[in-house]
Amino acid sequence: MLLLLLTGLGLGLMAERKLQRRALSWMLLAQLAEQLGERIRCTSAPLAVVWQELAMCSELQRLPLLRGAVATDDVRHALREAVAASADEMALTADDACLLTEFVDGCGTADVAGEVLRCRQYAVQFRERSVQARAEAAHRGRLYITLGFCGGSMAALLLGG
Repeated sequence: MLLLLLTGLGLGLMAERKLQRRALSWMLLAQLAEQLGERIRCTSAPLAVVWQELAMCSELQRLPLLRGAVATDDVRHALREAVAASADEMALTADDACLLTEFVDGCGTADVAGEVLRCRQYAVQFRERSVQARAEAAHRGRLYITLGFCGGSMAALLLGG
């Protein structure tokens, strides 16, 4: 009976953790977009080099998106594939993945001023998603934990007699 209770509680905690992971991912993606814009503004390095430099930043190394995706010259294609591969790990919804893919697809398509502006605009959108995800994690996270505990308790009572 205790095992069923703990299983339900564990499932609730996993669901809550996924919501927190999504909020953290959007915060890191906002930092990535801001730093990308700044590096594009400050340097005249090719886009592949800028992405490689960002992948080496200690705070951005927690993003699964950057793991191995920037080791090629065709950064856009590699990042597009990395978005699809790491969306689950970053706990992104389908809509989230579309926004991130849109950001990646537009990289390097404008002049320096346009690229900096575009990065700043996406950073604002990513921060808004982070705030929304944090609020959702705070509200729904407690709900999932409670539902997991109650579900485990119910199963233990029904099966345990």
